[in-house]
Amino acid sequence: HAQHKQIKQILHYVNSQTQKRQILLQLIEEHTIMQGIIFTSTKRGADDLAEEMKERGYPVASLHGDMRQSVRNRTLEQLR
Repeated sequence: HAQHKQIKQILHYVNSQTQKRQILLQLIEEHTIMQGIIFTSTKRGADDLAEEMKERGYPVASLHGDMRQSVRNRTLEQLR
């Protein structure tokens, strides 16, 4: 399949949740990432990460199946 030239996929193996967060923040800051999607393994993980990122001043939103459809639609529209 064709790869979009402006999308870069990166894989890092980590040993802990703390290490994962440190690498994520480092990547965002070093590569001046303006927009991205971060996948988590749980809905709670998505909410926790979004809260931590908001506390650090990043404009983020969590998106998962426990949210009302109207909230999910609004979040997706903001991403676009």
